[in-house]
Amino acid sequence: MKLMESAIHELSLIRDEKAKNLTNLTSRSQELQLILAELIQTYKSTKDESLKQEYSKLANERDSLQKRIEDIHVNLAEQNELIDNYNEKKEQIQANLTNLKEHEKETLLNINSFKKIQEIEKNLSTISENNYNKTLEKVQEYNAKIKATAKISIQLNQKSNQTLDDELMLSGADNKYNNEFKQNLKMEEMWNINKEKKIDTDKNRVNDLFS
Repeated sequence: MKLMESAIHELSLIRDEKAKNLTNLTSRSQELQLILAELIQTYKSTKDESLKQEYSKLANERDSLQKRIEDIHVNLAEQNELIDNYNEKKEQIQANLTNLKEHEKETLLNINSFKKIQEIEKNLSTISENNYNKTLEKVQEYNAKIKATAKISIQLNQKSNQTLDDELMLSGADNKYNNEFKQNLKMEEMWNINKEKKIDTDKNRVNDLFS
């Protein structure tokens, strides 16, 4: 863009220089036209034939200047149009570059925004996952403690129940054997009593026989 601006500026300087030259040539042409008019007036009064040669010479210069002036006019018109076109193209390019920069800026913002969104979602995912894992660990730990406590309680209850059953069984066995012992003892006592009674009866019978 800077090279284009520099080229247009140089072309404008050349055009300005031609326009300045055109002004000088136009002034010279107007001056020659006045001189030629004076020569005609002088010739009318003097009839000097040499004035004709002078007139022809200056008229030829005038015509040459007029041809150059016309060529410069055409050239300046072309250069003005060319410079105008270049300026329009430069402005269009400048507008396109500005638009492109805006799009690039917007694209960069979108990319940065997308990266930030990804970063935030990643952080949210990490936070959620960490919280979930921590909560799950706490729940599992709590459940493990409850299960351990319940297991110990069951074992204690089983042991307590077993001890109670054993005690009841032992108590039942003791009662059974105590009752059996008492019955046998009573039967033994009764048997002894009956035995003594029979002996006494037999003694009485013997005594009766010898009386």
